[in-house]
Amino acid sequence: MSGKSHKEYSDEVFKLTLERNLVYLTEHLELQGLFLTRLQELKIIDGNQVDDIKQQGVRYKMATSLLDKMIRKAHLLGPFLLALDQDGQTHIRKKIENYLPLAEKELQDKKDEEDRLKEKFGIR
Repeated sequence: MSGKSHKEYSDEVFKLTLERNLVYLTEHLELQGLFLTRLQELKIIDGNQVDDIKQQGVRYKMATSLLDKMIRKAHLLGPFLLALDQDGQTHIRKKIENYLPLAEKELQDKKDEEDRLKEKFGIR
């Protein structure tokens, strides 16, 4: 992760990174439970919402909304990855972490392009 702390990664990097794993995370029942439990522990959702989600099944749109809330706060990524480890899901944690450099590069490329255009048109 090139020596940066989690807080130094922008919301966009986390969103890009975790959205790629969203379907995988939410299609596996044991991961759904872990995901919902962590969101509840972090007070992002309450018990009633967990029950509603379990009754309806985790749908992509609903899961995206919950995940979006989680990843907008960079410090929540660490506890979620730790929970994956504790639940024996280290392969998923590694998969998510492997995307961080790629996501960071994509974001940097976008910023470089914006900077190039601003310079070209004299915008500060």
